Amino acid sequence: MFRRLQSCYCCDERTEGEEAAEKPRRHECHKAESPPQEPAGDTQEHWLHEACAVWTAGVFLVAGKLYGLQEAVKAAADLKCSSCQQAGATVGCCQKGCPHTYHYACAVDTGCSLTEESFSLKCPKHKRQPL
Repeated sequence: MFRRLQSCYCCDERTEGEEAAEKPRRHECHKAESPPQEPAGDTQEHWLHEACAVWTAGVFLVAGKLYGLQEAVKAAADLKCSSCQQAGATVGCCQKGCPHTYHYACAVDTGCSLTEESFSLKCPKHKRQPL
């Protein structure tokens, strides 16, 4: 069976088996104009935004290849997002002792401070404080 989950694995609230119209999407994933050829056998495919992937703690993008994504997603499975309260938060506030974690899209929507040079995030409470 081929299950195509064409929503971002890191930021979409839709779960496996639900149709796209059943839950709202935070933002649309970029898809190729023609769908990829379906592989043979029992395969599960995960889609994600590049921004969601590279802002995930423990994930690195090197020469177009992602490293550490499966481990990071497993680690985040029980982390609730401080904004939407849904599981799967993958990026946390870098302020020492701060418990706030977010989905990348929720962090943007909530007004967190995102520093691209170090891929670090500060929650709204700490965004004006030095490290």
